[in-house]
Amino acid sequence: MTDQAIRPADDHLDIHDVERRIKAIFIGSIGNLVEWYDFYAYTAFALYFAPAFFPNEDPVVQQLNAAVLFAATFLMRPLGGWLFGYIADRYGRRLSLTLSVVCMCFGSLIIAVTPTYASIGFAAPALLALARIIEGLSLAAIAQLVDLPRSTVQRIIGALEAEHLAETIGPGGGFRLGPALGQLISQTQTDIISLVKPQMLALSEQLQESVCVSTLVGDKSYVVDRVVAERELRVVFPIGINAPATATASGKALLAELSEEAINTLLPDPLPVFTPMTLAREALLEQLREIKACGIAVDLGEYIEGLCSFAVLLDTYLDHYAIAIVAPSPRAMPRREAFQQALLACKQNIERAIGRAPRKS
Repeated sequence: MTDQAIRPADDHLDIHDVERRIKAIFIGSIGNLVEWYDFYAYTAFALYFAPAFFPNEDPVVQQLNAAVLFAATFLMRPLGGWLFGYIADRYGRRLSLTLSVVCMCFGSLIIAVTPTYASIGFAAPALLALARIIEGLSLAAIAQLVDLPRSTVQRIIGALEAEHLAETIGPGGGFRLGPALGQLISQTQTDIISLVKPQMLALSEQLQESVCVSTLVGDKSYVVDRVVAERELRVVFPIGINAPATATASGKALLAELSEEAINTLLPDPLPVFTPMTLAREALLEQLREIKACGIAVDLGEYIEGLCSFAVLLDTYLDHYAIAIVAPSPRAMPRREAFQQALLACKQNIERAIGRAPRKS
């Protein structure tokens, strides 16, 4: 029997092995860094983007909705661990790590390019939910996240599918982001504010009055941008203000575009009264029919005493908006005809530059 001496291990370090290990640690840390950066960025900026995605006047509710989507990310982590673990075992750890990092980055990118609620309505929080979870949410899960009825989510998803912004992933009822989002990412993102701003500035400069652009959110006229006139007595109002659509020119211009059935469903009965000039329900419905025929909406001190506004509808491919001139009543009434002509010319210039919405056959 032969005895074999055991030699001590060689103390020489393999430089290439050390470099390989450091590189692997660094790459793994980068993936973890991207993940937690995404979490921190979402929570830090939710205070600012929550009002743009969740149409509720209560800021606490808006923040809670954003927090629900944040929590959904953690609820999906066990499924992600199983999925990417399976990919690592089957196809290799490098591919699994690369895919997981790409998915995290892609979700953040989708949040950055998703239009706001003012542009696409309830599709905005639905897309936000899709972006946060990325893979195959069922209709019930989306409905729970955005606090909408399942039937409403079904219609939203159907509209997104029609535009190739979402697509089904199998008979189980799951959905994922569609190929058309690639077109949104590859093109320069434009919105109504950047396109209309030059015309707003020109209109305000021409008339020396404040000008705003609004959209309809429920029964409120939501101001998305404004230009304040530089003069001694001027009207100043913040971006994001929700004024009653029934008592403002912008709101009336937007309401007049709806069907009578939609208007009757939307408007409360009786209508709230803000000043002695506020219209009753029947008088408002009659005025909306006149606005639809002539194209000009007016507010003669119906929301705030001593303040008048004049508005026209902007029928663009982005959505329906209203552009309005807001001025003190003593200055506005003698110039009423000039205001209306300037608005109609501005409307024509904007719709020619942006492109009108396609008409339904």
